[in-house]
Amino acid sequence: MRLTVEECVFILESYLKTMSYAHCRQSFFEKFRRQAPVKSAIVKMIKKFRKTGSLLDKNRNWQKSVLTPGILQDIQTAISFPTLTVNTG
Repeated sequence: MRLTVEECVFILESYLKTMSYAHCRQSFFEKFRRQAPVKSAIVKMIKKFRKTGSLLDKNRNWQKSVLTPGILQDIQTAISFPTLTVNTG
Protein backbone atom coordinates (compact mmCIF):
# COMPACT_ATOMS: atom_id res chain seq x y z
CA MET A 1 0.00 0.00 0.00
CA ARG A 2 1.43 3.37 -1.00
CA LEU A 3 1.01 6.13 1.54
CA THR A 4 0.91 9.84 0.93
CA VAL A 5 3.36 12.11 2.72
CA GLU A 6 0.49 13.35 4.88
CA GLU A 7 -0.36 9.77 5.92
CA CYS A 8 3.28 8.97 6.70
CA VAL A 9 3.65 12.08 8.84
CA PHE A 10 0.41 11.26 10.66
CA ILE A 11 1.61 7.73 11.44
CA LEU A 12 4.96 8.98 12.70
CA GLU A 13 3.41 11.67 14.89
CA SER A 14 0.73 9.33 16.20
CA TYR A 15 3.25 6.66 17.10
CA LEU A 16 5.63 9.10 18.79
CA LYS A 17 2.77 10.53 20.89
CA THR A 18 1.43 7.18 22.10
CA MET A 19 4.29 4.72 21.51
CA SER A 20 1.55 2.24 20.58
CA TYR A 21 1.24 0.56 17.19
CA ALA A 22 -2.37 -0.45 17.88
CA HIS A 23 -3.39 3.10 18.79
CA CYS A 24 -1.49 4.43 15.80
CA ARG A 25 -3.35 2.07 13.45
CA GLN A 26 -6.72 2.91 15.02
CA SER A 27 -6.10 6.66 14.77
CA PHE A 28 -5.03 6.25 11.14
CA PHE A 29 -8.25 4.41 10.30
CA GLU A 30 -10.39 7.02 12.09
CA LYS A 31 -8.74 9.91 10.27
CA PHE A 32 -8.31 8.50 6.74
CA ARG A 33 -11.13 5.93 6.66
CA ARG A 34 -8.99 3.31 5.00
CA GLN A 35 -7.02 0.28 6.09
CA ALA A 36 -4.02 1.22 8.19
CA PRO A 37 -0.54 -0.13 7.47
CA VAL A 38 0.41 -3.30 9.32
CA LYS A 39 2.66 -3.13 12.37
CA SER A 40 5.75 -4.26 10.45
CA ALA A 41 5.30 -1.42 7.94
CA ILE A 42 5.01 1.11 10.77
CA VAL A 43 8.12 -0.33 12.45
CA LYS A 44 10.02 -0.03 9.18
CA MET A 45 8.83 3.56 8.72
CA ILE A 46 9.91 4.54 12.25
CA LYS A 47 13.34 2.90 11.80
CA LYS A 48 13.81 4.70 8.49
CA PHE A 49 12.93 8.03 10.09
CA ARG A 50 15.29 7.47 13.01
CA LYS A 51 18.10 6.46 10.66
CA THR A 52 17.67 9.09 7.93
CA GLY A 53 15.57 11.83 9.50
CA SER A 54 13.18 11.56 6.57
CA LEU A 55 10.06 9.63 5.62
CA LEU A 56 10.70 9.98 1.89
CA ASP A 57 12.16 7.20 -0.23
CA LYS A 58 15.71 7.50 -1.52
CA ASN A 59 16.17 8.92 -4.98
CA ARG A 60 16.88 6.15 -7.38
CA ASN A 61 19.97 6.51 -9.52
CA TRP A 62 18.60 6.44 -13.02
CA GLN A 63 21.02 6.02 -15.87
CA LYS A 64 21.57 9.41 -17.41
CA SER A 65 21.78 9.76 -21.15
CA VAL A 66 24.51 11.73 -22.86
CA LEU A 67 23.93 13.78 -25.96
CA THR A 68 26.99 13.08 -28.08
CA PRO A 69 27.72 14.81 -31.40
CA GLY A 70 26.74 11.59 -33.20
CA ILE A 71 23.39 11.36 -31.47
CA LEU A 72 22.79 15.08 -32.09
CA GLN A 73 23.52 14.56 -35.80
CA ASP A 74 21.05 11.64 -35.92
CA ILE A 75 18.37 13.82 -34.34
CA GLN A 76 19.03 16.69 -36.76
CA THR A 77 18.85 14.31 -39.72
CA ALA A 78 15.58 12.83 -38.49
CA ILE A 79 14.08 16.29 -38.09
CA SER A 80 15.36 17.52 -41.47
CA PHE A 81 14.07 14.52 -43.41
CA PRO A 82 10.94 13.22 -41.70
CA THR A 83 9.60 9.96 -43.04
CA LEU A 84 5.95 9.81 -43.96
CA THR A 85 3.80 6.97 -42.80
CA VAL A 86 0.56 5.96 -44.35
CA ASN A 87 -2.23 4.65 -42.18
CA THR A 88 -3.80 1.79 -44.13
CA GLY A 89 -6.08 0.59 -41.36
